[in-house]
Amino acid sequence: MDIRHATVTAPQISEHIGEVAIVAEGDAVTGIYYPGHWTRPDRSAFGPEVGAASDPVIREAVVQLHDYLDGTRTTLDFAMRAKGSEFEERVWGILRGIPYGETLT
Repeated sequence: MDIRHATVTAPQISEHIGEVAIVAEGDAVTGIYYPGHWTRPDRSAFGPEVGAASDPVIREAVVQLHDYLDGTRTTLDFAMRAKGSEFEERVWGILRGIPYGETLT
């Protein structure tokens, strides 16, 4: 498939969590990795680097992440396709159920 990534250093994202690698495959984001991410795959699995502004899938993710971190958006609805174990899928489902601005233990 068409795997590619962009490294985003835009201030609206990096001021909150640092430089971010956004990986896309086809028409969906498949990974967002920040510095020190403990399950970060080898960069060779990210595909070639593209400009974030020139890739519509990655560009939309960047726009929504910016708005989310600024507090002007409370949900993310860009196309995402996560690949994980059954356990990871269950955890991600639980995380999606946490309302914006709240924490749970």
